[in-house]
Amino acid sequence: MNQILYIHAGFPKTGSTTIQDFLYKNRESLRIHGIYYPDPHNISALPGHTGHLSMVEADAKFRFDPTPWHVYRKKIYDSLIMAKCPVNILSAEAFIYEKVGHIDFWKEDFEVKLICYIRNFFDYRISLEKQIIKEGLRQDAFCYNFSASAILAQVDNYVKSLGKDSCYFLNYDKIVREGSILKAFFNIIDPTYEENFFIKRSNVTASDAAIKFLCQLQFLPFGPNEWKIIRSEILKMDLAKWNEYRCSFLPQLFFTLDDSCKKAIKRQGELLNDPNWYDYTLTRGNELANIGNSDLPPEIQHDIWGKLSGKAQSVILRYWPKAGKAIQYEPILPRLNGIASDVFEQMTVLRRAYVVSIGNYNRLFRQKQDSEASRIALERDVRASQQSSERRRDLIVRAGVTGKSLPNICDILAPFFFVSARQIYAIRRSGLFDIGWYLEQNADVAESGLDPVLHYVRYGASEGRDPAPWFSTSAYVQANPDVASSSINPLYHYIRFGIAEGRETFDAR
Repeated sequence: MNQILYIHAGFPKTGSTTIQDFLYKNRESLRIHGIYYPDPHNISALPGHTGHLSMVEADAKFRFDPTPWHVYRKKIYDSLIMAKCPVNILSAEAFIYEKVGHIDFWKEDFEVKLICYIRNFFDYRISLEKQIIKEGLRQDAFCYNFSASAILAQVDNYVKSLGKDSCYFLNYDKIVREGSILKAFFNIIDPTYEENFFIKRSNVTASDAAIKFLCQLQFLPFGPNEWKIIRSEILKMDLAKWNEYRCSFLPQLFFTLDDSCKKAIKRQGELLNDPNWYDYTLTRGNELANIGNSDLPPEIQHDIWGKLSGKAQSVILRYWPKAGKAIQYEPILPRLNGIASDVFEQMTVLRRAYVVSIGNYNRLFRQKQDSEASRIALERDVRASQQSSERRRDLIVRAGVTGKSLPNICDILAPFFFVSARQIYAIRRSGLFDIGWYLEQNADVAESGLDPVLHYVRYGASEGRDPAPWFSTSAYVQANPDVASSSINPLYHYIRFGIAEGRETFDAR
């Protein structure tokens, strides 16, 4: 084995976009030097992330993309094999949350090494919060993860799997103060590779004043296009006069860490070989906590409001008419400061419910698109089947088969041509078959290119495969002996009869 594969695993908010942007834009130059970076093969979920490789299971839930993650992984794996470069690079922030078993996949053909930038937990979380606000990701607005897993993710598991000597942990805070994250990256991969590392960063966070203005607006029910209008204007504003304004963007309770989190920070210091890392991180947390998370001062609110176009102001007034009535020194925006802790906890629960509902909506929307296309194709196939049956019937008559035996032969042939089609159509129309989930659970189906609903009806159900996370094929059959004794598809039976009869469903295994 002489091919090396460097997996760049983030963490998020440690310059990953800058690295990915450089790797993607310099693919040809890198390849001349024997370094291969594959084409992403998909459209990035966020603007400015064109070099991000979405072939990680942990990343799939963030993308509005019906293609399963392992399909991208297969394409990228094939491109690495074909490239035959001595050095290969994969970069995706979600690698840091990936199951180690999925990393082991690459070990079969490559010598795998890990590159991971570590940033102090408090600055990382604040930077992530700014990103959430900037992008208008309201469903993540109260996603505060206090657990040690947010600090270490899968790092220790990678060390166990790959070995400490194959893992490179870099101090992001120190590198940003003293050098370049790109130079530090290539000092590991190939110190002889020299390019212009001083490229324009594609993911620079706006000023605290601009972000706080957006923060206080984010809970109003703007549509996506309305938010884009407001966001675009505010992020382009010249707010240099307010550069001294600072905000932590996080509640005070965030800065109190339990023993498991402190232990995880100490472990970060061990990985970085930095005995001062723990003290430095906690000191930095105290500094940021003292900044506070108060509402934007009224004078800054009025300055930004006055710079907005009439179009942007009208969008805000549609949902917050008080903005047009505020006089000087009075707040324009909704107040967030002073949210009670119990209300905060309730909003956190609502956030989780909102995420689930958004995921269900996206899944159903994709299924609706798939169903419509499949319905048209299915109707075409049914018509072809009917024409084929009529031709067969004509052949049987011409062959001299008696009228008495003809119905028996037709009875035998009819289920073959019509039952599967009828069940497939009913299952698609119901919207209860989770196509994306089925493909994720059954990689062989995804790779075969076979229609997933067709596969389930013809093969999957008899093999005990499940059509959705909430429906266990085998459990439904076991609980309903009449279904077990018939040849009917279990999900079709539930749609056709089970719902009306109040039959119970069981979660998939």
